[in-house]
Amino acid sequence: MPSTTESGGDEPQTLADKLQHLRRLKTPQGKKRPSYETMAREITAETGVSISGGYVWELFTGKTTSPKMDHLQALADWFKVPVSYLSQAPGFERMNAELELLGRLKAAGVTDIRLHDVPGGAADPDSIRALLGDLRALDAYWSEDVREAAARVGALSAEQRQALDMVLSNAALQDALQRDGVRQLAQGAIGLSDERLDSARTAVADEALLDALREGSVREIARQSADLSQASQQALLAMVEQLRRVEQSGRS
Repeated sequence: MPSTTESGGDEPQTLADKLQHLRRLKTPQGKKRPSYETMAREITAETGVSISGGYVWELFTGKTTSPKMDHLQALADWFKVPVSYLSQAPGFERMNAELELLGRLKAAGVTDIRLHDVPGGAADPDSIRALLGDLRALDAYWSEDVREAAARVGALSAEQRQALDMVLSNAALQDALQRDGVRQLAQGAIGLSDERLDSARTAVADEALLDALREGSVREIARQSADLSQASQQALLAMVEQLRRVEQSGRS
């Protein structure tokens, strides 16, 4: 007997079926499903990909079956599912079953499942626990914040994911990034050349230099002297050293 969706139809196979299925699941219990115009506006606003209500209607009703990749990605991002689910890439059948099962559990008000004695011949407890683990992960994925984070991670390049993994595996770095000043430093470093990043690392590692740079006059001297020739900079350093010695002798 074929599996059925919430509406009682066959398991969604075509793009239009899956879009309608996701539309049902995205609509809160007891609420009216959004119109195609409303969905088009929200998709455009959230993803930045322009799409019309008429085109959304064509996709959802099967009038159009071969959308452009950017439209398909925008739909996947809005529904917070992998684009492979809509493009019928390998693995979409399993995800559809999980979405359907979670939808049924949520509709029934199920929040937890407890294991009791499993009869012989039935699924073993380890397999059931693995299934429950998948469901809990999928339930977390139902959270808007988690889905949004998953969508952003999915759009990262391999290098960006490696950098993210490094951050997630470094507890001290995560703690540091909770500070506004650290995040502002990181944002300020975006776009800097390698040479300027090296200079910034040198400055950050020198506590005396950081203390000196708190003074506006010191920062102004540094800015003004940056355009001087090397000979003039050396002369300026000699003058500063002489002034320092004079002030020290005056204090003694």
